Amino acid sequence: MGLAMKKSRRHHWREAFTLILLVCSMFGFRTAFADWNFVPTGSMEPTLQVGDVVLTDKTAFGPAVPVLNKVLWRTGRPARGDIVTFYPPGEDKLYVKRVVGLPGDEITSDGVRIAVNGEPAALAVDSNTGLAAHGTEVLGGQPHLWRISRGGSAPAGRWLVPDGHYFMMGDHRDNSIDSRRFGPVPEARVIARVSRVALSFSRTWPFVSRVAREVDAL
Repeated sequence: MGLAMKKSRRHHWREAFTLILLVCSMFGFRTAFADWNFVPTGSMEPTLQVGDVVLTDKTAFGPAVPVLNKVLWRTGRPARGDIVTFYPPGEDKLYVKRVVGLPGDEITSDGVRIAVNGEPAALAVDSNTGLAAHGTEVLGGQPHLWRISRGGSAPAGRWLVPDGHYFMMGDHRDNSIDSRRFGPVPEARVIARVSRVALSFSRTWPFVSRVAREVDAL
């Protein structure tokens, strides 16, 4: 075995050991006030990418029991445009999406464009090719990125958000399972607000840190 190959293997083992140590430290950090969550899918692209590790603020809506992710008492409510973690109705898997509709809202969508109570959200298309389109949208007075990939399924329709519920959507409009499929989410199942991308790793081995992603603001 050549010297270069040995050095490469040692480097990969060091990367793996560092990653394992980091993950263990992150799980130890989990409290009733803050948490780390991995992003496993591309449903929030381009805002959040597969391999991102986001920091969530559990004090935004009330402290939650670590691991169980059950809010002890409510101290705040989600705002339109927030990115939040939550459990969809009837599921025990934690999701991360953007809050589009508040209690009492009427949401309509053609699959890409959103209207809230009959008022279309400001939408700009920055790039449009035969395979994909992306741009910016304004919800709650704050701009964010959105994407469609022309290959997925983007449900269209009209939904009424009941009292005590929130309507969630992914920024990757045709690659997201969200409230267009499972309906509005009860407030009791909304856990925390995503505050920033804290860490980010490439999708494949050796899971190299993507430093530029770690300083991106949401």
